[in-house]
Amino acid sequence: MSISRTIKKIRKKILLIEKGNIDTSFERLIELYEELLSIYCDLEEYRELVDVHERILSLRLQYTPNEELKISKKLRSLGVVYCNLKEFDKSFKSLDRAIEIKKQIFGEVSEELIDDYDNYSGVLFLSNNIITSVEYQLKVIDLKIALYGKDYILLFENYNNIHSLYNKLSDSHTAKKYLLKAIDIYRANDVPKNEIDELKFKLLLFEDEESSEIDLNIINIKEVEEEIL
Repeated sequence: MSISRTIKKIRKKILLIEKGNIDTSFERLIELYEELLSIYCDLEEYRELVDVHERILSLRLQYTPNEELKISKKLRSLGVVYCNLKEFDKSFKSLDRAIEIKKQIFGEVSEELIDDYDNYSGVLFLSNNIITSVEYQLKVIDLKIALYGKDYILLFENYNNIHSLYNKLSDSHTAKKYLLKAIDIYRANDVPKNEIDELKFKLLLFEDEESSEIDLNIINIKEVEEEIL
């Protein structure tokens, strides 16, 4: 069956449910919309994805308003889609709503907020708000330290992200500072010597006046396929 026929078939089923009693078929209706999301994601049809996400949000707010976590996750997914469309104001609006809901559920210090802040930092970077992107990486660091301690292995990725962001700003001094923090995390967790040596090599390059030309791994937001479904 062609993709277009599959979409028409799913939409026909959706129409039948929405013309009937949604209350008794709500979960099936959501499943059908999620099937559409999967298809549109594969096709990279972001406008269609926005429409489907908005419809699911509308349904959840109307029929299951107490399922706040699901609403929060859907808002975050919508924010990522808007980011792919480079509609950053709408992206931040959705992401802000998602974060506020999670704060209301879990409080200010929760592992549930880590991915949201990390994701927010990525969108800030893509919208060229690099300094604010750094601030959100620091929020992630504060959360991880509060929850897991100052030597938590996954702090490495955030220190390395900040190092890359400052390098993007041509601030090699501050970039070096955070690369040293990343190395300290590796040392504290007995990471293999060859991996630490790779980071030390980056430090040597910082001594070169052309270090700003190094091709560094800048922060990446989550893959769309992981976020929008």
